[in-house]
Amino acid sequence: MVKPSKIKVRVYFNQDSFAEVALDAVTAQKRHGGLQNYVQVIKGGVVKEVPNTKSISKFLKFCWKYWKDDKPRRQAMEAELDAEEKRLAARRASLKM
Repeated sequence: MVKPSKIKVRVYFNQDSFAEVALDAVTAQKRHGGLQNYVQVIKGGVVKEVPNTKSISKFLKFCWKYWKDDKPRRQAMEAELDAEEKRLAARRASLKM
C-alpha cells in the first residue's frame, strides 16, 4: 500500500493581488488581522523583505471548498437564466413577425 502524501501547489501573485488575497483572508477570518503582508528576513547578512504567506493556503482551501459546496446553487441559477433567455428569444421571435 502506498503511503498518502501531501501535494504541494505553488501559486504566484503579483504584489497587488497578494495584498487583496491577504485582506480577503482576514475578512473571511482565515488569517489573523495583525499579520504584516511582508516581513524582513536576514539571509547571508543581507536584509530581504519577503511576503508573509502564513494562512494564505488555509484561505485558498476554504475558497475551493465553498466553490465546490456552492455548485448546486450556481447550477440552479444558470438553469433559471437559460430558461429566461429562451423565453426572451421566443418573445423576440414573435415580435418580429
